[in-house]
Amino acid sequence: MGSPLSPVIANLYMEKFEEQALSTYRVVPKLFLRYVDDTFVIWQHGEKELYLFLQHLNQQDDSIKFTMEIEKEKCLPFLDVLVKKKTDGRLGHEVYRKKTHTERYLQYSSHHHPLQKSSVIRTLFHRALTICDDNSLDKEKQHLRKVMEKNGYHRDIIRREERKANMALLKTGDQPAEEKSKPAAFAMIPYVALTTERISRVLGKRNVITRFNCVSKTRNLLVKVKDRVPTQSKSGVYEVKCSCGSSYIGQTSRTLKCRLMEHQRAVHPSVHHTPGQRGRREERWHKESASRGELGLWWRVE
Repeated sequence: MGSPLSPVIANLYMEKFEEQALSTYRVVPKLFLRYVDDTFVIWQHGEKELYLFLQHLNQQDDSIKFTMEIEKEKCLPFLDVLVKKKTDGRLGHEVYRKKTHTERYLQYSSHHHPLQKSSVIRTLFHRALTICDDNSLDKEKQHLRKVMEKNGYHRDIIRREERKANMALLKTGDQPAEEKSKPAAFAMIPYVALTTERISRVLGKRNVITRFNCVSKTRNLLVKVKDRVPTQSKSGVYEVKCSCGSSYIGQTSRTLKCRLMEHQRAVHPSVHHTPGQRGRREERWHKESASRGELGLWWRVE
């Protein structure tokens, strides 16, 4: 979202937004939860009144418009949680995946550091432990074991990382957080099997934390199918400099070529010419101004 302060400001504004919207409507929902700009609502006043409430929300600010998704077959996805209505009226919850989800994660054969591969498994099991209820947890764990095996991970590695995820969750609730010493520095180095591990151990003895990145990525290997747009055909911010040291900075939504030609005609106004005569005249003007050092033009797009 740009600046690190942007989410905080957005959250403060949305808090004021919801307080104003809820306090100015004739009825209020039974439950109204929000995460940044996603809301989970339990409504007990009927479907017709629900659409009127949605219309009321969209009238609060012209730049903020809500869309609505109603439960289907007693299920409603919210972020990465699938909320289900049980027969006894309580709410169940499990991990939600979109229909387009491919179940493809970082392959075990990929040239990445082993810690990065292990963290993929541990993160997925941690999500299952924190989201799923007792009825859906075992089903989710079995699903993750099968998926990670399809991605090339051995069963022993999967079981090891599953135990680590369980232990980490237990430690979080029972023990206070341990105070860690501040590292001397951080180092980002490309990962090369066997070599990087040795460098990391040497730096670790000197309290330097190492992070790893890929030497080459698939994105860098693919051929760019789009033609490069010439600078003169772009719009944006440009600068015109004079030999006297002064400069003019402007912004245009048209092409830079068109705008700079207008500057040229403003400096040397003339009578109307045919397109061919105008082109020859502008070419001659470039040569004459360059020989005299009167005006230099170039453009910079931001």
